[in-house]
Amino acid sequence: MLAADPIEVDFANVLYQAIEESPNAIVALYSRSVTEVIKQFENFSRRGGRSIYRWAPDKGLISLRDDAVTVPSTRRIAEALRHIQQNQHFAVYLLPLMGQQLTPPNVAQLRQISRAVQTAMKRVVLLTEDGSLPATLSDYCAHLQLQPRSTAHLRMRDGRWTR
Repeated sequence: MLAADPIEVDFANVLYQAIEESPNAIVALYSRSVTEVIKQFENFSRRGGRSIYRWAPDKGLISLRDDAVTVPSTRRIAEALRHIQQNQHFAVYLLPLMGQQLTPPNVAQLRQISRAVQTAMKRVVLLTEDGSLPATLSDYCAHLQLQPRSTAHLRMRDGRWTR
């Protein structure tokens, strides 16, 4: 009986460790499929019991462990950032960037989060597909880029694994 696809779990675990060990509180994560990254983290959070939240404009901050748990009064990104800044517990917050969310006040609030001396570490992950971040925020971020996996399957040829 297989509990899960090992590649899926390994991918999310390695990515979570990279985010957790980042020297910056703000992490810019560049990926071709933001929805796939969120799905991977959702599975990882449910299996591992990690505190990972995602922000959605229609609901606000949502726990990935349990979709029914939402943080009240976080529908606007500024409210969500204020909650993140005031929260004293460790958590990873995934913020998919869509449209004009990074207004100057929101960028200023993210910079405050990155500079704050925190007793409980937290990470804000800015998920973007096109790699666009304001220059005023880029210096405060750790940058991670996901490379697409090869679509070729491994096969055994002459005693060696090849693609």
